[in-house]
Amino acid sequence: MTHLPEVDTARLAPFGFVGFMSVLAVLALLNEHADAGQKGSPVTVHSQAQAQNSGAKARNPAAPSMASYHFDQRASLLYVTIGQDPSALFSAMGHDHVVRASQWQGSMELRGNAEQACAFAIEVSVADLVADEPAMRERLGFDKPLTPTQRESIDRSMRAADQLDAARHPTITARSISCTRAVGAANLLDVVVEVSLRGRTQELPLMIVIESDQGRLLAMGEFTLTHADFGFEPYSAFFGAVRNAQEITFHFNLVGQMQP
Repeated sequence: MTHLPEVDTARLAPFGFVGFMSVLAVLALLNEHADAGQKGSPVTVHSQAQAQNSGAKARNPAAPSMASYHFDQRASLLYVTIGQDPSALFSAMGHDHVVRASQWQGSMELRGNAEQACAFAIEVSVADLVADEPAMRERLGFDKPLTPTQRESIDRSMRAADQLDAARHPTITARSISCTRAVGAANLLDVVVEVSLRGRTQELPLMIVIESDQGRLLAMGEFTLTHADFGFEPYSAFFGAVRNAQEITFHFNLVGQMQP
């Protein structure tokens, strides 16, 4: 059985981000800001991240005017999910998929300037993407099992020329274009991000929830784009009777360490 890198819970403990109340707080914030400023956006943007509770200010002292963080690959989790297309003729034969980034690098700066509150960049190696690990499928509740042979076939198909085209496009990147702190929510960043995949670039609005404590940073959220945004069709088999959905949802739960 494939095992995921374990998240160091001792390092994450000071953040205290686990709990249903925190999740509900974030969803309320995101809905409020989406209603206020993102109506009519052509891109669906969501967030799974947990917000700080009412005692967060005591845990999170005022940040310095600028702090630089390097994301810790082993303590973080960065992955995408792709569902099956329910309208396909034999959709019952299909599977939902999860693809985890196993080799990547990234950093974030937090700044006191409200007009440009942060800057970040992430680069992912396409060759080192890992599809449908049993541990990840179990974590996400994907209950249809996959054999090792099926996983190998998915891995090959994922990197093929008609999909991610890893030979010509070896990296996936994301970087911020603008970043402001949401009004009334010091731990919520309102970001415009540029995502480059398979030689095409898409720009979209995104909410990122952050928590910081004792030189550590947690940045959390998710967003959805489509295969069509990057100029290719979802994987299909049996002349389209089984196929993946258009939507690709990017999930991130990133842990950073402040740099001197």
